[in-house]
Amino acid sequence: MDAHARLHAPAAKVAIPPLRPRVDPAPPPSGAEKRRTPKACVECRSRKIKCNGKRPTCEHCEQCQIICVYAEGKREQNKR
Repeated sequence: MDAHARLHAPAAKVAIPPLRPRVDPAPPPSGAEKRRTPKACVECRSRKIKCNGKRPTCEHCEQCQIICVYAEGKREQNKR
């Protein structure tokens, strides 16, 4: 068989398994949703790490043995 004949030869048949229908995962029950921590402590906020919000001392500050401080009041918004 020359090169031209090989290019136009019928392709071998390969069995392709049928596609399965896509199943989206079920949403978690309403009581099991993750809750967002209302406010991170000053240390976690400055380091931009996840704070678990545990009071009086969050987990990160407890492990680092530092004073855990939560800022009171609302943060100021940038005025444009």
